Amino acid sequence: WPMAYWDDWVRHRLIRKGRQCVRPEVSRTRNFGKVGVSKGAYFDSHVGQVKLADDEEYVAFATEKHVGDVARRSVGREEYANRFYERLGNATRFRYASYLKRKAPQLADALVFFPDGKLENVAKTVGVQPDHRDGVWRGSYDGIVVAGYHRSPYWLFLVPRSFAESNKTRPTGETITFGARDCC
Repeated sequence: WPMAYWDDWVRHRLIRKGRQCVRPEVSRTRNFGKVGVSKGAYFDSHVGQVKLADDEEYVAFATEKHVGDVARRSVGREEYANRFYERLGNATRFRYASYLKRKAPQLADALVFFPDGKLENVAKTVGVQPDHRDGVWRGSYDGIVVAGYHRSPYWLFLVPRSFAESNKTRPTGETITFGARDCC
């Protein structure tokens, strides 16, 4: 592991070796302040808002054998991909990211397309970091940026337009669908 910027390092092609990073349902990290390797860059706008789940919210991955087995299976390659693409297929599509601020679905995942290589404007609107390393966007899975929104259990999918037009398939061989309904 590198001494600093491990999240950049892990996105490089030679390190990834074709693997994907999965998005945890519960934060397992905490921050100790602005002082550090990055000199406080992004701390106030992003990093400082990450909090370790407290005792009341804490969800252990392996408190007992059954729960641990279920948790480990849910992050297996096929299981995670199938659940990911099922959520993507059921998400509400938004024509513009700015609509999320005033018309966001309260009980559903949301989806916004963005022009290839141009995540910056959408990222600024929805509050995610727009950087990429070696072609991998921060917080992405299989090329799709995933973030939480409105402090809810729902996901926001930011999908490059070319990905939607690529006719990629899920591990099961099914065609990937992009949202079940349009909002606006």
